[in-house]
This record gives sequence, C-alpha cells and structure tokens, in this order.
Amino acid sequence: SEARSPEPAVQSSSPGSPAERAFGPARVKAPMPGRAVRVLVAVGDRVQARQGLVVIEAMKMENELRAPRDGVVIARLVEPGATVVPGAALLRVVDPASLWVAMRVDESVLGRVQVGQPASIRLRTGEVAAGRVARIMRQSDAATRELEVDVAFDTPPARLAIDQEAEVSVLTGDVIGIVVPLAALTRDADGRHGVWVIDNGRTRFRAVQTGHADAQRVLVVSGLAVGERIVARAADVLAGVRVQMPASAAGR
Repeated sequence: SEARSPEPAVQSSSPGSPAERAFGPARVKAPMPGRAVRVLVAVGDRVQARQGLVVIEAMKMENELRAPRDGVVIARLVEPGATVVPGAALLRVVDPASLWVAMRVDESVLGRVQVGQPASIRLRTGEVAAGRVARIMRQSDAATRELEVDVAFDTPPARLAIDQEAEVSVLTGDVIGIVVPLAALTRDADGRHGVWVIDNGRTRFRAVQTGHADAQRVLVVSGLAVGERIVARAADVLAGVRVQMPASAAGR
C-alpha cells in the first residue's frame, strides 16, 4: 500500500535509557573510614545543594555529608550502623533536568534526524512524555550500523528510573512510500537492502531505499512500484524460486 504518513519517521526501542549524560549521577562518597550514624534521606527524595544527607562518625566526631547539587536520590547504598571505608558510595543523586533517552538509529535514516526535532517518549509504564533531539553521535557501531541519538525530556516524568527502557519516536515530517512488512527486507551479496519481487512467477532481488520503520513495518521510498508482488518473509529465500500465488491474491 502507498502511504503519506505524518507518523514518526524514526523509531527506536531503547534499553539502557533514560540515561544521565550531562554530568553523570553524583555519587556521595565516604571521605574517611567510620560508621554511618544517620541517613537523612530516602530513595525518591528531592534534595537541594548543600542539604545534609548522611552523618558519619569518625574519630569520635560526627561529619555531615551534604548534597553536591539539587536533584533526586536514586540509590541509597548505606544504612545506619554500617561501617564505611574511604571512597565507598553512600548515595546517588541525579538532576532530573539533565536526563535524556539514548536511542539507536540506523545509518539509512540518520539523514532525516536533526537536533531540535520533536519526539515522543513512551516508558514501560505506558506513560508518554514529550521531548526533543538533543544530540547526535558521530560514531557508528561497526556491527549494527547504528548511531546513538540522545533525546531530552521537555518535562521529566515524576516517576523515572535510570536504565529504564523506553520507546522513542522522532517526528521528522511526512514521508511518501510503500509500506511492506519488515520481514520482507533482506540484503544481497553486496550488502544492499532489498526485497524479493515476484516476476513472472519467480523470485528476483530488487534493491530498495527504505525510510520510516517500526517493529513490524518499513516504508520503501524508492525501488518498488505500487501493485508489485513481493515475498512477505525474505528469510531463506533464493533467487529464481518459483512462487505459486494463493487464489485469493491472484484474483486481485
């Protein structure tokens, strides 16, 4: 079918995100050996810079460790009475405003992704948040041929976890093409994307240029004409194989 679609042209299901990249999570560490006397915050608490977080007893003196910046406590790694050693992480604090989602984008569609483009971020909870493309990496993965694109939240959700999985859709505008099953895509010996078209009852490889894709479908923007028949599942198909069309399809 032919589609002129305002749907997202680039999508990604991204494990390992949201991730804090701007500064990294602030780790509140023990500056000296001692014993944790009091822990003044819990996971999820919002704290302000210089706010007291943990009280450590060392050399018969109490030392209050303070928040390095405004943020939210995302991990509490110590309990009252615990013995601590120098450098031991006691708490982790992040600034929600510095969170963004790291998504993976195939090289073939990277040219349509621009910094500042609006995005939709769907969390595993079902909550959907608005965002924008904040940064595009310039190093491609040699194995997957994908690059990282970081998407910042317009307003971070109230309940959010680092390394939570999210599905990201970047809105890149209208695209015209033919929608085919994602399983119909294959590659030839030269590594070109293509599909198996049915020509005179036999399979023949046809190189195509792809666009928008989701978990089940992909948009073919060139190389395929409306009405041409293709093999829906390209796996293990060879060139020149005879294909018998179902009676329902042959009569269309």
